[in-house]
Amino acid sequence: MNQPAHQTTIFIRRLPLQACIGIHEWELKTTQQLLLDLECELTTDAACHSGRIHDTLDYDDLVQVARDMASEGHSNLVETLANKIADRLLVTFTIPWLRLSLSKTAPLPGSEIGVTLVRSAQTG
Repeated sequence: MNQPAHQTTIFIRRLPLQACIGIHEWELKTTQQLLLDLECELTTDAACHSGRIHDTLDYDDLVQVARDMASEGHSNLVETLANKIADRLLVTFTIPWLRLSLSKTAPLPGSEIGVTLVRSAQTG
């Protein structure tokens, strides 16, 4: 009898990204550090038993996609860049569901402002 696959959430917390982002004049002239939190729900039953990286998703691959998207041109809004990163991750990898938070620290020193998106492969 086949057992159902186990669901596992992998995560990346507070990944620094550099991006040209914002609508204010000073934001158009420089890059800013953003912080990315990412949770991905994966079916990882094989990796749980095999211990082999090719049976799961490599964190380095997720990070590279996020960095690539952050460095592609200027985004006016954090919401726009977060959505681009989420869309690319869903298209590139077998991820049934993800939660992505992206925040800026520069506008309000001592705080973070940003957005959290929840996406699934079915809804995109």
